[in-house]
Amino acid sequence: MELLAHESLPNLFVLYTDQRYGWGQQTEGLALAGVGLASGLVSTTLVRPLVRRIGERRAALAGLACGVTGCLLFALAAQASLFLLGIGFIALWGVSGPAIQSLMSQRVDPS
Repeated sequence: MELLAHESLPNLFVLYTDQRYGWGQQTEGLALAGVGLASGLVSTTLVRPLVRRIGERRAALAGLACGVTGCLLFALAAQASLFLLGIGFIALWGVSGPAIQSLMSQRVDPS
């Protein structure tokens, strides 16, 4: 289910922001670039230290909670500024994937 929700974001982002906020191509492109930059920053600098500090399980749960928060902000934001705030939470959602993969790999026989 997480994968479906995560993959729907880039597919619907432009259609949704155009209809809801009247954004044009430039604003939508900049916002999507912000999503990419924030996600890359989380993946390259935050995942490892956070997992080491709070453990895989808590990191996975925190990442999922951020994903829910980001999706809710995207869905319910009346103003574009609140929508943009959701980008940070969506980026933090990226912590959950590696943490979940780590948890799953510990439960599988190496062979």
